[in-house]
Amino acid sequence: MNTTKLRTEAFESFINCFNLCCPDWEIDGDSSQPLKEEHVKFTHCKASSRFWARLKWWPDGRIKFAIDSSWYEDATPGERLGLLIHEIAHARVSNHPPEFWEQAVENYKTLKHNHAREVERVMMGTVDWDDTREFLVTDPLPVSVDHRSEVACERRLAIAKALDYPLERFEPFANMRIKTRDVGGWNYTEVPLWNIIYEQKSLGDLIGCFHEKPRTHVEKRSNTFFIELPVVKRRGDAYEVVEGDERIALAAHLGERTIPCEVTEKDSAGNPRFGEELSGSAD
Repeated sequence: MNTTKLRTEAFESFINCFNLCCPDWEIDGDSSQPLKEEHVKFTHCKASSRFWARLKWWPDGRIKFAIDSSWYEDATPGERLGLLIHEIAHARVSNHPPEFWEQAVENYKTLKHNHAREVERVMMGTVDWDDTREFLVTDPLPVSVDHRSEVACERRLAIAKALDYPLERFEPFANMRIKTRDVGGWNYTEVPLWNIIYEQKSLGDLIGCFHEKPRTHVEKRSNTFFIELPVVKRRGDAYEVVEGDERIALAAHLGERTIPCEVTEKDSAGNPRFGEELSGSAD
């Protein structure tokens, strides 16, 4: 995509959608005029690994808007609109607290329900609103939510409900990475999930485990949650969970086929299996 076309599609689409979502925006204390091209410093880059787009604003109301032109070129019109909705929400709320995601939902509703025809005109193509809705539902990531108040899968569920997204299509952990903590010094076995007997957990249960304080079995590093090894014991040809049902359930939600587990010969109370004494044990 050449620079001229990018400026036409991304820059003008941004300005028009911004004015639809923020009709009361003030430039130099004056809200009687819409945001114009001269009020925005527009930049773009290729294949940025840091962001797809970024919005900053100055006290006088002028705005800096940057976009990853490689991402924009590959995205559908619906996904492009989802990204604009996200960035325009930053004009009202900095960072990503719960209020930010609520503002993004309001932006979507404003554009779809009040300005759909105008949006399709300024986006220069037919907008699949379902693409935009899906973009917004999957937008929250572990690195981009305020973990003092919520976790990414929790915010995704809230957006899905607010936008009437079909819950049968809802994937709370899509595009998220969850790994086991470093197992270099552990005696562990890679166990197929289908061969583990564990207690099923609801999405609410899993969200609850992320809210535990102190969070003893899950930690966050950048955009990845690391989980402590579940503990299992042999039960015939299968494995039964001694500790860590929620971590097994989380792996199942993620579609994992196997999970590293610590294998023990003790039950959840720490007693030897079948009441037998373990030779060579050093408790």
